[in-house]
Amino acid sequence: MDRNVSVGSGERLLDELVRAAQLASPAELPVVFNRYAEAMGLGRAVIYLVDIQQRLLVPFVEGEPELELDASPAGWAYRTGSLRVEETPSGGLNVWLPLADGHAHRCAALVQLRPPASVAHPSPPPAPQGLGAAA
Repeated sequence: MDRNVSVGSGERLLDELVRAAQLASPAELPVVFNRYAEAMGLGRAVIYLVDIQQRLLVPFVEGEPELELDASPAGWAYRTGSLRVEETPSGGLNVWLPLADGHAHRCAALVQLRPPASVAHPSPPPAPQGLGAAA
């Protein structure tokens, strides 16, 4: 979470997200999740739906890869109904969060929270001053 977001305001945003997601149509969910993920400093959210054969997780938006249900961290999170956190090659974290309906049943959806670009690809520290080429 963004260090500028207090725990209290983060909890309030999470409560608002839950309410907004319950009221949103399926087409509005990506916008709702991204609005609140950004406000909490979590980067962006990608929603995946399971296909009818339950073999693939298919992104709700274009431009993202399909993921195998039996061979991916996302699939593990969906199958077990558990939160899954994984480190990215750039040192950021992906958070896989299965969605459940109001009766705690697993829905055919999963949310991936990706770190903001500034966290996923941190800038290198500035070079120390006064260190030139060796003479």
